[in-house]
Parts: sequence; structure tokens; C-alpha cells
Amino acid sequence: MNINELDPEVAKRIIEACATGVPPEYGLEYFTAGLDEILKVVENRYLKDYIPKGGSAFKLVIAAYGQGKTHFLYCVRNLAWKYNFLVCYISVSPNETPFHKIEEVYKSVINSLSYPITVEDFLKGRVRNKGIDALLKVLYYKLEQDLKKKYDAKVSIRNYVNRIIGTYESISFTNATRYAIISLFEKKIEDYNLILQWLKGENPDKRSLRKFNISEKVDRTTAPRLLRSLTLFAEDIGYSGLVLLIDELEPVSSLIRRSDRMKLLQNLRELVDGCASGAFNKTLIFYATPDERPIDDYPALKQRLQLEFDPVRNPLGARIYLEKLWKDSKKNLIEIGIKLARIYMRAYEVEFDMHDVENKLEELLQGGRITTKRDFIQKAIKIFNELAMSS
Repeated sequence: MNINELDPEVAKRIIEACATGVPPEYGLEYFTAGLDEILKVVENRYLKDYIPKGGSAFKLVIAAYGQGKTHFLYCVRNLAWKYNFLVCYISVSPNETPFHKIEEVYKSVINSLSYPITVEDFLKGRVRNKGIDALLKVLYYKLEQDLKKKYDAKVSIRNYVNRIIGTYESISFTNATRYAIISLFEKKIEDYNLILQWLKGENPDKRSLRKFNISEKVDRTTAPRLLRSLTLFAEDIGYSGLVLLIDELEPVSSLIRRSDRMKLLQNLRELVDGCASGAFNKTLIFYATPDERPIDDYPALKQRLQLEFDPVRNPLGARIYLEKLWKDSKKNLIEIGIKLARIYMRAYEVEFDMHDVENKLEELLQGGRITTKRDFIQKAIKIFNELAMSS
């Protein structure tokens, strides 16, 4: 990446996010190091080839807290956007998207869908335009323009929408997406909002949904079917597929009730099986966890996910040990620090002696004072602040 092409405002947002220990929403590629080989496999084998051609895959990402799980997932997200995938990033914990409740997972997914964004989108805050509402409205504007260009006024809106949106495993999901678009065309905003409530899992009164032929309730029995229908919907409306990024904020072992742990692991197994069997269409799933032990205590998952990923020897392996891929962690951290220094200079119009920067980063890594990648990045930015003040 050419640092001179980086917008200074984007550079500021990168530094501000990193200073708080959170990966920025945009611009990760300007300071990523040590992930080239794995990201190349993700891009060339999966996003460019296997997934758009109808395949599905599941990868388990293992890394301790602060060692780059979220950063890696965001890198995958940005690559997926490059290839026109619909992307969903969700963080899971007992309180935030409890994964043992599959209906809550569906709700998080449907509300976190994001289409490819540009630098302009990021700067204007459009990166926050997520979820099924934003997606349906983008689709509506596209169809409206296509309709004006290709068809005359006699074309039936309903027939046109029905041709675009196929028939899915969940007939209620099929009808909901079709009627949502039709309602936008017909300017029936109350109808649209009611359908949107159902799509978001809010379960409005069943009687009010009858005229749209929506009969299902969003619950643990219907949620898997709705998720599978969503993957087909993504393709029908023009995307290369769906990339689902699941970031475990708290390990499975933190669930107090054993029954909840088992439900979570069973839900995870169903995702793995759905990818292997083709039940999920054009779908790539990454599940990131800081602790693999609960998964290994569940034989059905351990067997399915036992092969370790290696970008050269076994790119088909399901289990990605993120920290192992860093062949020289010190070298990679120094590279990250130097890249961030250049971003800092771009953001705040200051000049550093890069030899001096490298020496200070080397000093930072001495004596075992750095515990995680996140810790290093935050302390590196503190160094840049001190250098800027003294210049």
C-alpha cells in the first residue's frame, strides 16, 4: 500500500482507534504484518475461486486476547469487500449475541450485514449503514434504476421483484424479502417497517403478517433455515456470496451452565456441517476463539476441525493458529510499528527520524514489557506522541 495515497483523515482515525486498542474500521492494510501468506490463501483460494463458484468453508481461528483475532477478521472482511461479498462481523459472548441461542445469532447476523464500502463511505460515516434495512434500500435503489433503463411502465413491479428474488428454504423469508422491496416501490412504508420487524427477529403480531404470507416465528427452530435462506438471498441480489466473521469475546468455558455450553457447541457443529454439506451457499465462515479446549472436549467438533491450516503444506486445514503464523514476532512487530509511524506522520503532518523510531521500538520490545500485540501498538503510539511533542 502506498502511504502517500492514504487520506490524512483516514490516517487520524486509524491512529485514534489503535490508541484505544481497537482495530480501525478502515485502513488495516496500511499496518498489517505477518499475515501475508494466510491472507493470500484466503484471497486466491477462497474469495476469488472456491466460494464464488458455489463452495462453502469453515475456519477456526485461535489466538489469545490481544494477539490480533479481530485485526485478522477485519483483514478478511476488507478482502471480501474487494470481491463484492456481503460481510457480517459479529462478536459473541454470554451477554452479547449468546451463541447458544441460535435465534440471537440470526438477529445479530441480519442486523450486521454490510456491503462493500469505499473511503468516501468511511469518511462520511456510511460504514455504520449496516443490517437488512440498509441492504434492502440499496437493493431497491438499484432495481429502481435498472427498471427505468430496461423496462417500460407496463412492467409489473411484483413480477419483476419475483424474478430477482428466488424461492428459499424458508418461504416466509422469501415472501418477506419480496414484499419488503415491493412495499418500497409502492411507497407503503408502514408495510415495509412491519416486514422489517419480522426480518430483524422482532416477531410482530402474527395476524398483521398474514397479508404478506409470513407465517413463521423467528425462534431456535426456524433460525437455521433463515440463515441458510440468507446465503441464497445474497447471491440473488448480486453479491459474490456471504462471509460470516464470528469473534468470541469470552470463551465457551465462561458459560456457567453446561447445557448452554453444549448448545453453543452443537450450533457450531451445525455451521461446520452446513458448510461441508453445501447447505450454506457461497459462504465462508471464520470463528475466532481465544480457547480451543471446549471445542476439543466435544468429539464431534474436534474430529471435524482437527486438521491444522498451513498456507503452504495444508491450506485446506480448518484450524488456524494465528500466533504460529508469525514466524518472527519481533520482526513483525517492528514492521507494524514502522508502518504506524508513517501513518502517524501522514495524519499529523510531522516528520520522524525513522532510524530513531526503529531504535525506540527495539527498546520497547526489550525486557519482556510487552505482553500482547495490542499492548505493543498502544505503547508505540505513545512513543510517536512523545516524538511529535519534542519535534
